Amino acid sequence: MLFYCKAQKFPRAKRDKSCLFYYNRQEFAKQGEPILDKAAICALAQAARTDLEKKAHLCLQALRGPRLPGGTGLRQDQLLHLVSRRGEDTVCRKAACRYFMELAGIRYMEVNGCLPQRVLSPAAGNELPQILESWLSTHADTLDRDEIYTRLFRRECARLHQLVPDFFPKPDCTDLLLSLSYRHGAAALFRDSLPEDAWKDQIEIIGWLYQYYHLQEKNAAIDVYRGAVKMRDVPAATQFFTTDWVVKYMVQNTLGRVWLEGHPDSRLRTKMPYFLDTPQKATRSPMNPEDLHLLDPCMGSGHILVYAFDLLLNIYAECGIPAQKAAPLILEKNLWGLDIDEHSRQLAAFALMMRAYACDKDIFNQHPLLHLCTIHSSKNVPRRAVHFASKHDEALQDDLQRILYAYHGAEQYGSLISAPRVELPALKKRFQEIQQTQQTGNLFQMEGRRLALETLLPLVKQTEVLAGQYDAVVTNPPYLSHMDRPLRRFVDKHWPHCNNDLFAVFMVRCFGFCKPGSYCGFMTPFVWMFIKSYVNLRRFLVKEKSVSSLVQLAYSAFEEATVPLCTFVLQNKKEEDPGRYLRLTGFSGGMDEMGRYVQEAAAHPGNSWDFEARLSDFRQIPGSPFAYWASGSIARVFRQGTPLGRMTPVCNGLFTCSNRRFLRKWWEVDRTAIDFYCTSAQDCRSSACRWFPYNKGGAYRKWYGNQEWVVDFSDFGAEIQRYRTASGQSAAMPGRQYYFHESLSWSFVSSSRFGVRAYPPGFVFDIAGSSLFPEPKDRLYRLGFLGSSTAFQLLQILNPTLNCQVGDISRLPVLEADDHTEIDHLVQENIELSKADWNDSELSWDFTMPPLLTAEGNTLAEAQANREQEANIRWNRLRQNEETINRHFATLYGTGAPTTVPERDLSIAPVSRERDAESLLSYFVGVYFGRWFCRFWQPKERKPVLLLEEAPQLFADFLEARFGTGAADELAPFLGKGSTAYVFKRRFTRTFFRSHCQQYKKRPVYWQTSCGKPALLYYFSDLQQALTFLAELAPEEAALQTLAAKPPHFDRNDGIPANFAKLQSILRKI
Repeated sequence: MLFYCKAQKFPRAKRDKSCLFYYNRQEFAKQGEPILDKAAICALAQAARTDLEKKAHLCLQALRGPRLPGGTGLRQDQLLHLVSRRGEDTVCRKAACRYFMELAGIRYMEVNGCLPQRVLSPAAGNELPQILESWLSTHADTLDRDEIYTRLFRRECARLHQLVPDFFPKPDCTDLLLSLSYRHGAAALFRDSLPEDAWKDQIEIIGWLYQYYHLQEKNAAIDVYRGAVKMRDVPAATQFFTTDWVVKYMVQNTLGRVWLEGHPDSRLRTKMPYFLDTPQKATRSPMNPEDLHLLDPCMGSGHILVYAFDLLLNIYAECGIPAQKAAPLILEKNLWGLDIDEHSRQLAAFALMMRAYACDKDIFNQHPLLHLCTIHSSKNVPRRAVHFASKHDEALQDDLQRILYAYHGAEQYGSLISAPRVELPALKKRFQEIQQTQQTGNLFQMEGRRLALETLLPLVKQTEVLAGQYDAVVTNPPYLSHMDRPLRRFVDKHWPHCNNDLFAVFMVRCFGFCKPGSYCGFMTPFVWMFIKSYVNLRRFLVKEKSVSSLVQLAYSAFEEATVPLCTFVLQNKKEEDPGRYLRLTGFSGGMDEMGRYVQEAAAHPGNSWDFEARLSDFRQIPGSPFAYWASGSIARVFRQGTPLGRMTPVCNGLFTCSNRRFLRKWWEVDRTAIDFYCTSAQDCRSSACRWFPYNKGGAYRKWYGNQEWVVDFSDFGAEIQRYRTASGQSAAMPGRQYYFHESLSWSFVSSSRFGVRAYPPGFVFDIAGSSLFPEPKDRLYRLGFLGSSTAFQLLQILNPTLNCQVGDISRLPVLEADDHTEIDHLVQENIELSKADWNDSELSWDFTMPPLLTAEGNTLAEAQANREQEANIRWNRLRQNEETINRHFATLYGTGAPTTVPERDLSIAPVSRERDAESLLSYFVGVYFGRWFCRFWQPKERKPVLLLEEAPQLFADFLEARFGTGAADELAPFLGKGSTAYVFKRRFTRTFFRSHCQQYKKRPVYWQTSCGKPALLYYFSDLQQALTFLAELAPEEAALQTLAAKPPHFDRNDGIPANFAKLQSILRKI
């Protein structure tokens, strides 16, 4: 849609660089359709927009000159008056958009043979556009052919308005802002940017062009820093493409299913490759094709309606009605659509008319009545229109007043709004009379008639659509949670139990359009199936409705946005039979691959990812998640187990409202300003330190680690509390009663793995590092359970999204073994193993020396061998322990959780000699600056900076002091190719700073100069001394001289990015 604008998504293919449009022959053979290059379409849309808007502004500037003669002067006056009321940018922007859509429509029509002559491109063998060539053949040539071409284009658009008025608007004063050239600019872009095959029978390209034209508005609307999306931006913010196979799946399993239920012997089944047979064997009375009614309440560019048109052609053909006769019937009898955006209605109307034209070349002259409506507001309807339309009939006047009241502000709510109860037959009859009334000489009557038809008739038409009942309701609703205040109030008032997101509201609203026993098809994010905030929606579905089929897609399958999606069909009645579910989350690939799996399931049921489940079964699991793949033993565990949240506190952590202001990596601030030993709020308030360890979640890691952050928390976070209050948050900090307590914690955002870690006392914890606080006697056993495959299996039931929330952890069922001793011992050992691994890294505040230096051995080779042996022992021991823990809980719970541990799930990475070599080099730099203590080597002369021309030899001396002569030559191959001198020099001058920035998360403590003598500075060294030293070595460098003469003030509490910026002029960029 374009509350709700959508367009088709095409398969990916290898790009043919010689052309912006390309084919993937394998896909073409499979699907019978060429593949559109979205990048080329986007480039066309953006370039054409720039040209049209620029030309519109230039034309307007020219029109501000002398008044033009005749009727053109009157339109000039109207245009300038319009500009004075609405503003130049608004008028020019809207006019350019109109021209853009007219150009796109004409290009599509000329390529597909819908026009008597080509408008943008030449006939075969000619160079000029055919319409211009034809004009010149009967008129004298002119030097200003572009002006003639612009007039011819306007004339053709005026002619097409008579044939396709839903797409080509009535000519008006903004026509004066159009200026085209047949040689360059927008017209040439439409002619040349894409080959004609891209337009041939590819009506979806119009929707793609429109959406890419508004890409700028979309990006601005969904900017997360702007807060709630304003109503004027909702159409742009909710533009998402609907993949072609998803459209077919939804229509086939709604409209197609209704037809099959009434005609079980129909051959239509063979023409629906995405139709999923279900255990539901519903039957209904046979019906005529004209009696099938489908609605898309968020129709966008009409993709769903266009495919429904194609499917209906097959249904009519089955009944012996040819396509030529069926096409106008389908438009008038079968298809309905609603949208909040007028451009979307135009796109959908054009797409349907073009599809109908392919069946009936006379369709334009028939002027079929399309049931496509933009939701209009009644705010600007004048009383004169109501007075004229009611004709002194009190019943009619009452109905019109009800309509005006119901639709006040309707443009903000779209098809969510409900139709008022009125006598539609009487209203329709009255407006037919008005339309048939001959014009009279009474100016008041003529004005009343005009106003009634322009303002009231659209409201009556949308009432008819909104009040209808349909056999199939199919849509891709908008995904929007940050609503503007009017829409938020409306949603909270009418749908308080499913108000988290607009897509959830539409899921419920669409049942109001759907006949009892009929079907609704959707494509939405799949979060509603699992997370706590949608529990009321799930309970409503479980209690009142039934699932016919559902396809849960892989998390990253939808390339257009990082949105985990599902597509599904619901039946508007209570469940009688189980539904069919396809779980594609274990597969990789994009939407095209997902579609092939659905086709496979449709043709060959019974795959391992193909399930049947009853909604009633979901009630046995806390929160009623749609865990359709769960076995009966899972439900038993939830019945027998005690929720973890009842046994131990599970808390959200602190939300600072400004991490940039209050958080630092621990190496950014003076270590003496960090209190590592605080154990209570009282300790914190009495501490002289400003910074305290902070648990912020982090990457996947089990047992121990992810201890890199500190928080400005002096006086128990008094400054944070003030800032939270100023930001509109409560001063009360979440979980504050557990700050500095020993805890178990996990990362809020996880991947396909779940890592829980033990944190010692002393930490404040973040919302992304939410924590639980078991009793000391239970701490290790709880950590063992949470780190087991069984806990992960159960979490996948409760919430298989990427966000592990407090509520999910709290609902985990706990079963107790009689003896915890063995598990406690293994968990404690895992903590020690993981802690040792964590402290081997410079990012740990307990780091002392790289493991290669502590390994036994007098030579580098001996130390490497011993280091690897020790690491392998540690690695294997951790794996054995984890598998033993997994077996314990798998046996205790009996849910069939796997017990083996994949290598990638171990938090201890295998030894890499390359990484060890890099850690030696980084450690050497730290030793040089006095950051680390080294017992076997110190520089003979410690300069304020490390000159990179001297660093290779100093590093070689460092290595030989520990590993003996030749150690530098032994290590060099692990740092690069070439001679030792070359490798070391390249490492220090070219790659060290880059890898150091990467290791230190773009907060490097060693800074490389970009002018003067190449050197490294240390963040905690004497800045003035370092700058003076460098300035003496390079007197010609003005930037160095300036900084040495007046060094900037460094406050290390501000962090590395802020201080780095003060020396940016002489430093290599991070």
